[in-house]
Amino acid sequence: MATQNLVCGLRPLMQGIQGNPSRVAAYAKPASDTNPIYMFDLVMRVSATSVQPPEGGNPLLGIQGGNKGTAGTGLWLGPSLNYGAASTLTVHSVVDDPDAIFLVQSDSSSAQTIASLGTKNANLNVSGAANAQLGPIGNLQSGMTLKSSTVATTAGLDVRILNLWDSPFNPDNAKYPILEVNIVLHQFKGQSVGV
Repeated sequence: MATQNLVCGLRPLMQGIQGNPSRVAAYAKPASDTNPIYMFDLVMRVSATSVQPPEGGNPLLGIQGGNKGTAGTGLWLGPSLNYGAASTLTVHSVVDDPDAIFLVQSDSSSAQTIASLGTKNANLNVSGAANAQLGPIGNLQSGMTLKSSTVATTAGLDVRILNLWDSPFNPDNAKYPILEVNIVLHQFKGQSVGV
């Protein structure tokens, strides 16, 4: 069976490159943000913003959806594990581990092989995903995908392609392959600027 075209954003495998479990931390989207954050949307920090959670306690660092960023230039935290409605204060569990591995679908309608993709970098469709973030209609999941036209050895791209996802439903040399990736332009990786 060939890979299905089922966009779902960046799904965490909950393990890092070295086999360690991935860190999940709480962040918050302020009510002033008029954009939703969909489940498995890549998110980024909002500079000098903290948000008081509704239940009280210490303020959380502020975030916004990756669709407000620019592929190849933003610093990403990781994907949110939950949905947050527009213009609503929402607390998000974010896989913000710089070594975490994620599954993401390529947008390529042509067959692709791991030999041509593996260990290369690519950008994600982040800003273009704003109008398609429901993925399969009604499930409130991200519409972000890997932008196949950007696959290159260039250092300044969003993610590194590690492998094809090992599934019988995801064969090599198939269109819309599901790939294992690691975020290269990560907020917590060395030599990135502070926000």
